[in-house]
Amino acid sequence: MKPLSVIEFAKIVGGQTINCEGLELTGFAWDSRMVDPGDLFLAIKGENVDGHQYVGKALAAGATASLVEREIEGPQVLVPNLVEALAEYGRHYRDTFKGPVIGITGSVGKTLTKEFAAAALFCLGPVLKNPGNHNSEYTSPLIWAELTSEQKSVVTEMAMRGFGQIAHLASIAKPTIGL
Repeated sequence: MKPLSVIEFAKIVGGQTINCEGLELTGFAWDSRMVDPGDLFLAIKGENVDGHQYVGKALAAGATASLVEREIEGPQVLVPNLVEALAEYGRHYRDTFKGPVIGITGSVGKTLTKEFAAAALFCLGPVLKNPGNHNSEYTSPLIWAELTSEQKSVVTEMAMRGFGQIAHLASIAKPTIGL
């Protein structure tokens, strides 16, 4: 992704910055063990683990700041809802793209179907697609940060673990074609 100031990111997602002056982000991490320097650490609160507990480790590993739902130590973007903040981020970039967007969902075979669709569309030019199976409400919106002017189409994989998640992801990707 093209470097983005943490303050600009916060404006896009409607967040409040704390100690972020002059900081840039160059990627995202949702696992403190997988942080690259310049990443924005996503403090995801799950059923068993709260990412807010790992902010210190992420910052020590080189994260620029953290996206959080409650105040913590260190540079941060504070938002009321992390999932909705990521959705706003994805929508911000999606709304700049005018080419075809293929949305893929289903109970099995999504990742393989995504790869086939991207290969078929490559004749139009470079294709943006989810890396691996990054297809959740946390990872799917982040593919839009990789959008460049060279890409002519997008293939996005959307997973569902609960009621309403496909509608949520479709509201970000706004597919022109669904599979």
